[in-house]
Amino acid sequence: KPMAPRCPTSASPPHPYLLAPSLHIGHLPSHVREDQVRAVFQAEYPLATVCFTRTKNGRNRGALRPRVDFPDLKSAEKALATLHLRIIANTEPSVVLQFFTTNNLKTLALPDASVSPRLIKVLPAGCTEETLFDLLRPYGPLYSVRIDPISGGLVQFWTEANAKDAEIGLAATKTVLSAYDPCSLFCSNISFDLNAMVLRTHFEEFGHVIR
Repeated sequence: KPMAPRCPTSASPPHPYLLAPSLHIGHLPSHVREDQVRAVFQAEYPLATVCFTRTKNGRNRGALRPRVDFPDLKSAEKALATLHLRIIANTEPSVVLQFFTTNNLKTLALPDASVSPRLIKVLPAGCTEETLFDLLRPYGPLYSVRIDPISGGLVQFWTEANAKDAEIGLAATKTVLSAYDPCSLFCSNISFDLNAMVLRTHFEEFGHVIR
């Protein structure tokens, strides 16, 4: 039986940018409907309230400007980490959901380049991006939480210290966090007759391949 994770001894640090339980969404094209935006939050955040305004002038005239109010700060953080830069379902052409933490729509900063994303190859049974966020948030605020059906979980904390705390805290469990180099690619479903040289030649079209 796996051991329980070792929780931090001190209170988890706050999010560096999100100070209130509300998220603003950037100008959405006029073909995006209000029900399509609401559908993004209905399953995981049924208590969230989505308010809409449309710009009346300027180059973005007619664009939708939603604001999402959550019942608590943790829910807003979770939505920011799991839904930011996702495609809004059933939009054609596709529209990316971009969150902002302030009304002036200032672009959200990125974690420092020294903060390595963490790959989690073996996830707990039935794990979702939301439950993975809940597991990791006690160690520090998260920039992004994603789950891929092939490679597993890919998460990024705002600070390297928090990421290392999570590695140590979860070391006794099967949830192992490994530093991931974003310049590395994993390939799957490759034909048996495809050798390393052919694969290398293919990727050299896009830049230098180390190995």
